[in-house]
Amino acid sequence: MTDHSSIDPMGGNRRVQPAGRNITAFIQISATTNRVFASTDHLHPEAVAAFVDNELSDIATHRAQVHLVHCPECRQEVERQRRAAELLRKSCAAEVKVAPEFMQRLMGIAHSCPDGPCAEESFRQPETFLDKIDLIARAVRRGHHGK
Repeated sequence: MTDHSSIDPMGGNRRVQPAGRNITAFIQISATTNRVFASTDHLHPEAVAAFVDNELSDIATHRAQVHLVHCPECRQEVERQRRAAELLRKSCAAEVKVAPEFMQRLMGIAHSCPDGPCAEESFRQPETFLDKIDLIARAVRRGHHGK
């Protein structure tokens, strides 16, 4: 199966539109692993993997669950993906070990870095009236973007 991938220049999202006559799923995968999809016939393989790995948004998970109730082929694919993921976890768990030298180097980073400024030292008091206006404008923008 071929897919047509593109990068959305505004949001950095990858859109995957599978080619094929009876698979017409749409998947949007964001950089933060919030995966959203809408499926009309079958779940795309990436949607199945994201569902098994619990990487879909709540809405996408609900859509997948509703689809799985009605689609035995996709239920079988989800079970195959779950078995494959479990086998991979079991087979690699004993083999994956961190080298002691690497752990020592990581632990040494904390001791080799100089102390940074404390919270009180990092905040600079505004000196002029324009500095105060700038500080207020930044606080308003931060509050506005946080909502």
